[in-house]
Amino acid sequence: MSKRVTLEEAFTPSISSLSETSKPIPSSERASEGQDKQESNRVSNHAIKQSFGGARKEITIRLKQENWDRLEREAMNRKLARTEPYSKQDIMEAALVDWLDRNGG
Repeated sequence: MSKRVTLEEAFTPSISSLSETSKPIPSSERASEGQDKQESNRVSNHAIKQSFGGARKEITIRLKQENWDRLEREAMNRKLARTEPYSKQDIMEAALVDWLDRNGG
């Protein structure tokens, strides 16, 4: 059985993973790291497939500034590495689908 966590905990990485994402990546390492990221991506492929396509309902959410900054930075890194999902909307939707799948929603 998986450990239950709050929504905030689910979207907040540990301190060690936060320090890894803030380091700049040399261009020579981006290609090999992009493949590694796809394999170790926290968002499951199932969640990504469910989040693309179909009609979408417009909603408004509020995020803490630090989470918004991290989302923007990760979206840009993923776009440069051509790793899906890379738009902020698709990342948020995939994370939500993944969270709902884990928590029986």
